[in-house]
Amino acid sequence: MLTPCNEWRERLAAFLDGEGSTTDTTQIVDHLAQCPTCRAYAELARCDAQDVAAALCAPQAGPGFAARVMAQIAVTPMDTAPETPPAPQARQSFWKKQLFPGFGRVVEALTVIALVAVVGSIFFPVFAKAREKSRQTTCLSNVRQMATAIAMYQQDHHGQFPAASNWVLALKDNGVSEKMFLCPISSSVPPAVDYSYNAALTGKSDRDIDFPSEYPTLWCSRFNHVGTIMGFADGHAKYIPGVKSIDDFRRQQLADLDTAVDMRKKPLEASPSGHAAETPPSSGAPAPRTTMSAVEVSGTAQPVENERHALAVVVPPTPTVMPPAKNYGLADKLQIAYTVDVSIESDDVKAATEKAEALLNQRDGFVLSSSYQRGEEQQPASASVSGRVPGEKLGVLLVDLDRLGTLVSRTVNGEDLTATHLAHLETLDSLRGAQGWLEKIEGNAKRTPDALNAESRRNDVSQQAAGTRVDEYKLKLRVTLADITIHITGKQPPPVSVNPFQKSTTDSLRALGAFSTGLGALLLAILVWIPLWGPLLVIALYLRKRYLMK
Repeated sequence: MLTPCNEWRERLAAFLDGEGSTTDTTQIVDHLAQCPTCRAYAELARCDAQDVAAALCAPQAGPGFAARVMAQIAVTPMDTAPETPPAPQARQSFWKKQLFPGFGRVVEALTVIALVAVVGSIFFPVFAKAREKSRQTTCLSNVRQMATAIAMYQQDHHGQFPAASNWVLALKDNGVSEKMFLCPISSSVPPAVDYSYNAALTGKSDRDIDFPSEYPTLWCSRFNHVGTIMGFADGHAKYIPGVKSIDDFRRQQLADLDTAVDMRKKPLEASPSGHAAETPPSSGAPAPRTTMSAVEVSGTAQPVENERHALAVVVPPTPTVMPPAKNYGLADKLQIAYTVDVSIESDDVKAATEKAEALLNQRDGFVLSSSYQRGEEQQPASASVSGRVPGEKLGVLLVDLDRLGTLVSRTVNGEDLTATHLAHLETLDSLRGAQGWLEKIEGNAKRTPDALNAESRRNDVSQQAAGTRVDEYKLKLRVTLADITIHITGKQPPPVSVNPFQKSTTDSLRALGAFSTGLGALLLAILVWIPLWGPLLVIALYLRKRYLMK
């Protein structure tokens, strides 16, 4: 007898009765296509169902025919599939079964944890490096965009670099957003700035930079990239590994420069063509800079001694008081005269005065007057130094003076004398022409009165020219040498803070002391005068009793 698969028996019955779901129907159809036994069983069941339906619908069938067919089907034996014996369980060891029942699960968990830890230790550094590389890329993009903004600023300002005091505002005006001023590794928020600007560029233009590809303009102040990211004057930016500070970058530049200069000083070997050929550098030494030039002299190359001025060394902030470097198209050179007044407080006024005089001499200036007054009990010591210093070194001198003590005030007055200078030049040029014209008239004059008149006029013109030259000298003196006056005073002692309660208590005690002193003086006077007025009092009482009581 046909026997379907044991696990498909109930599902086939539901399928033949039309009660299965769409998923079951699809699975049963696929199974019937693969299993001939189940397919034959299903076909037999379908035929039996058709026979029963035909018998029930036959006209000659009596009322008891359907009952007999159903009873026959019910008693028809059907073989069931033998049950599959259960698979024998693996024999557990004595340790796992009795002593440590959960030992296997613990070992499996620890094994999985160890594998995860090993995989994590392998991949976490990779992920950290990838994250750091992404941050470096973002920071490099920020620096490159800021370097481009500096170049745009230069185009609008005739090649001038932004000043250190307003470089952030200048870059914002050229399209740099506030988020670009934040390094990706920083947790700062706008308006914070994580980048530093080279203050040595203040007052400079692109013409003042000999090697723009090596001169830094700005850099990331967060030295956590295992290096730094720096932008340069030509507009490019790059990542410099191993640099942890600007001093490291400066030392690296100095080392590269010294190496290049040493290699440049080596004699050149003569090539077969007769021209001097430079000795190739070793594989480990860096190649010399292409910007350094050499001059051929008798078959050897002598290095030009101007390499160090091209070194892009980052210096402290440049003094703000500096003569103008541009003429702005107004004149050949602007004539600015400076007058400076500085007030400083110092603990040692005399020593500060001597240092101020020495600073004037060190900055190519000179002292015109110097005075020192020793302090009294309530008046601190004071001093005054007046002198002149070249205008281009005025700013450096002001920075040096700040170290003498505490800066109280500083006044810088600048006067533009360019117009007066141009007027002097025009006057002198006209007077020279007048002198030549009068000399010509004097030489060609035939009559004596005309010659005398021309000579007199020529003398007047000469005197006027001499006065104009003197005025021009005074103007040049004021422009070339700035007048500076330094006032130095001793520091006032800090005011003593008095507690109001303590002050009132002290005043009360002083008043009580004064009252006690007065009372004591009165008692002392009484005691002193007792030997004198005691007998008088006795005599007065005796006279009163004798004469007045009668």
